[in-house]
Order: sequence, then C-alpha cells, then structure tokens
Amino acid sequence: MRLLTYTAANLLVSLFTWQSVQAAPQSNPTAREVTAAVPQVRTIDSQEKEEERLSRIAQDNEQPIELRIQAVVALGQYSGPNAFISVARASRSPHAELKLAAIEAVRFWSVKARWDVVSPLVNDNNERVQVAAGNVLVSLWGELNINQQAYLQPAVDQYVAALKKIATDFQSQLALANVYRYQQQTEQAELAYKALIEQFPEEGESYLQLGELYRKDSAKVQEVAILKQGILVNPQAGHLHYALGLTYYRQKESEQAQRQIQLAIDNAPSNGRYPYTLAVMLKSAEPAQAIKLFQKAYDNAGSPQYLYALCESYVEQGHEVQARQCIGKLKQVAPDNIVKQLTDKHAYLAYPQ
Repeated sequence: MRLLTYTAANLLVSLFTWQSVQAAPQSNPTAREVTAAVPQVRTIDSQEKEEERLSRIAQDNEQPIELRIQAVVALGQYSGPNAFISVARASRSPHAELKLAAIEAVRFWSVKARWDVVSPLVNDNNERVQVAAGNVLVSLWGELNINQQAYLQPAVDQYVAALKKIATDFQSQLALANVYRYQQQTEQAELAYKALIEQFPEEGESYLQLGELYRKDSAKVQEVAILKQGILVNPQAGHLHYALGLTYYRQKESEQAQRQIQLAIDNAPSNGRYPYTLAVMLKSAEPAQAIKLFQKAYDNAGSPQYLYALCESYVEQGHEVQARQCIGKLKQVAPDNIVKQLTDKHAYLAYPQ
C-alpha cells in the first residue's frame, strides 16, 4: 500500500485539482481495483515484505510468465525501491506481456515516474505496447513540454486508431473523448461527451468528464448544469453528487457542497473518500462530527491517510486517551517521521502514560 503524506489539509489542494481516473477499455480489473474493493491495513513491516516477495517473483525468469505479470501489476500499489526497480526492469523485458504489465502498474504513479518508465516504450516494435503506452501517457499531456508531446504523439495516434476500430461500446467511446480533452481539443471533446450522454444517458461517467472539461475551461455555470443533469438521470450516483459537491466547494458555496457530499455518502455508504472529504470541510466548524466521519472513512477504506486524519483530530480536540490509542495503530502502518508530525504537536504524546 502506497504511503502518502498524511494530513487532512492536503485534501483541500486536491479539491481544486480533482480529476476522475481515466476511463479506458480493460478486459480485466487491475490489481489496484481488486485490492481497493476490500479495506486492507498492513503494517510497515508486512508492506515491505510483500513488496520484496512480489519483486522477487517479478524478476525471476524461472517463474511462469503469468505469475510474473500478476506480480508486476500488483507492484503498482507500492512505492519502494524494490517496486520501482522491478517494474522498470519489466518495462525493458523482451516479453511484450511484461512490458504491458509494467505500463499498467504505473498507471497511477506520479507524472515523472510514469514518464520515466513508459516513455521509452512509445517506439516499441510491438503495436500493443505502443497503444498501451499512448493510453497511459496521454492523460499527462498538459504536464508535458512541446518536445515531449511531439515524441508521444505517434503513440497517441496508435491508441486513437485502436479505439476507433472498436468505438461502438461506451468505454472505448469515452476513452476517445478523454483523449480529445487531454489534448485540449475542447470542441471535439464536448461533442463526443454530449453524444455519449445522448446514447448512454444512464452512464454517469460522461456527465462527470464533461463537467471536468467545463471546469478546465472555467465554464462554471455549464459545469454545475451538466452534473445536475447527470444526477437527475442517475439520482443514486454517489460519484456525481461528490463531483457536484467539489464544484460547489470550489465556488465557495459551502452549504451546497456539504449537502452534495452527504448525498454521495448516503448513496455510496462503503466509500472512504466521501466521508473523508466531508470531514475536512467540517473540521473547523463541527469537530465532533468530523471525527465521526474520519472514523467512517478509515473503517471503510483502511487507508493510513484517513487514520492519520482521525488521530490528528483527536489530538487537536484534546481527546488524549483516543489520541494515544489511535497513534498506537498509526505507528504500525505509517513511517516514524509521519507519526512524529503528530507527537511533536503535543509533547505529552511523545511519552507513554
């Protein structure tokens, strides 16, 4: 499990830069999607051991190729040196399947890490690898300089050509519309999303991505309108309520934002991100309610980030007993320097009772 910089305040930054995960046609769920379905809380030691085990499998030429592929994809959940080295080596493998696994593994890594691992595969002699490279890197388009964009364009063209061959289903059409958005082809993207909404009105992702297009274009009225339209058709779509809540939050309409995030929670009660976001919004005005929401977020997702936020709230509200218990759990899953951020705020926490 990847460890992030834990602070509830960090979410406030992501609220303004929120972007849904790229939709792309996939025949099988990734390891990240599978493991995300069930909350998993691993100690630091167990994380390191699992990363090392997967790394050995990924690099062992004696292992069946199918097992190595699974290990490489699973390593995408980790951020240690073993994971990076193993995934990078897989990307340089003579086996196209291992290259494809490496590309999938880094799908949610940082911009630099994705570019470093995948960009050499843009000119691979295997067309499937080129297409996959275009798929994973095109979402970085706005982060790349002109030379990098020119270098990437042939792989994006391959990806687009592959999508157009199968562009009858929703996911492939959505992926094509996303390419237009990533490359700032605003009019084409808008037309593509609207066509999807007309053809597949019950698919919430079209409204979500069109709303993102409007957000990037500072079209606030249209952004709110399209998300409301999506909710009207899909009233139980938690992700649409969540997106509208973030839109209202960016527009400094706090009550509307909180109402929509609460609706997201009501419609997706097992989601961890939604209660976490609402807790951050309420933390100053309603600290007791925020604590309950941080607890719900952690119970749902098992994320060390959410556990840190819960502990931080206990500390700030002076709940010494709960703070100590919470920090005891945090020590098992977070690095020492992260825990020290909390204990340094209140000296009494640095010492046992």
